Amino acid sequence: MDEKMILGCSCSVCGQNYTHTQADTTFVCPKDGGNLNFIYNYAELRSSIQRSGFGKGGMWRYLPLLPIPKNSPIPPLIAGDTPLQHISVSATHQLFGQDGAVIDLFIKDEGKNPTGSLKDRASALVVSKALSEKKEIITTASTGNAAAALSGMCASVNLPCIIFVPSSAPPAKIAQLQTFGARVFLVKGDYDQAFDLCMECSNKFGWYNRSTGYNPYTSEGKKTVSYEICEQLASYIIARTQPGSINACPIFSEPSHSSQITVHQLAGANFASPDWIVVSVGDGNIISGVWSGLKDLFALGIISALPHILAVQAEGSNYIKQALDNDGGPLEWHKHPPIHSSTVADSISADQPKDRVRACIAIRDSGGSCITVSDEEILNEIPNLGKATGIFAEPAASCAVAGLRKALHQRIITSIKEEEPSTVALIITGSGLKDIASAQRAINSNKDLINSSTFTVDISVEQVESFIINQKH
Repeated sequence: MDEKMILGCSCSVCGQNYTHTQADTTFVCPKDGGNLNFIYNYAELRSSIQRSGFGKGGMWRYLPLLPIPKNSPIPPLIAGDTPLQHISVSATHQLFGQDGAVIDLFIKDEGKNPTGSLKDRASALVVSKALSEKKEIITTASTGNAAAALSGMCASVNLPCIIFVPSSAPPAKIAQLQTFGARVFLVKGDYDQAFDLCMECSNKFGWYNRSTGYNPYTSEGKKTVSYEICEQLASYIIARTQPGSINACPIFSEPSHSSQITVHQLAGANFASPDWIVVSVGDGNIISGVWSGLKDLFALGIISALPHILAVQAEGSNYIKQALDNDGGPLEWHKHPPIHSSTVADSISADQPKDRVRACIAIRDSGGSCITVSDEEILNEIPNLGKATGIFAEPAASCAVAGLRKALHQRIITSIKEEEPSTVALIITGSGLKDIASAQRAINSNKDLINSSTFTVDISVEQVESFIINQKH
């Protein structure tokens, strides 16, 4: 993006405007610590994109919409371009029963990113920014996924990184960091304490701090998931209405409401927005990025409506839900006191989310909703989702599935009108390979699933045949 496209930045709490360089110096508002939003010249952006078009290669296809120079160094580990999987009527029914009849479901599987989570998008942009500024060391605090994303991206460009994670982080996530050659500090405390230690060390030693909800470029990287959802949804619609199109997706045999959604075009690229986007929420940075990307597309005139956002939190880490329930606005949300978070979904566990204000704004301004689900509900959805769709989700991602189930049951999400289902895009933020122990826990707690799917046999065809016959009865 040309620098002239960035008009400045503003604080999400007090609304104070700054030059765009403020985002590179203090990262947050110097008055109240609020997260900063970039302000773009959308008229100029649209004209520029019409002239030069979009690019190629994962999330970097949208480089014209990212706040870094167009000649910035790009990490060779390419994030983005993850699949938007249409879930058939039968699979949706298998997942949600009759409640699922009111939606046309798509799942954005971010577990297909290089290190297995949506946070690769943020780290890719931050590493590009750090390389441009000749930074020598990058650091971050994380529950695991952001750390893995940063470690992988840094390894791909031979840039040292230092990671602070709670010592309770899943072993698989810590192993990822070690595999990528990161220097890892296991903090004897929770995520918020790891964050504070990372902040102190980065200030003292001059390290470039990638930490989520602090570095303003993290949500800018994550917003590309919204661009992809809307572009891929448009490709699906074109495939439905123009089977011979070069943009056609795989052939779908079932009718879909989504083919009735308006498709808009810019510089040869097609975009369309779903009615709802469902995403799990912890620190608030992903939902902030999702909303930022949608607002970009709307301001550019390439989606005709902004989707509602369903934010899903774990009952044991429900800060955003509490803040919204207390009414108020940005200042009240910013000052809402910390909670003591505890959930099996470690990736969305936060005592006081760092991007809390923008998360609340996204839910409010989208006309969305925030609901909570129990750890039991979160774990149950891991095998439910896998069996119905073939997608393996970590607990923080299956949380979104549990939330959608509850939203359907409570009729928060319904048909647009009679016999016209709502188009829903649900984001799976991380792969189940991130936390095998939780998947095992989910399976072990479901004796019926074990008894109906797993058998110990001798080396005997007859025994196998006996089990098969018994299952039929």
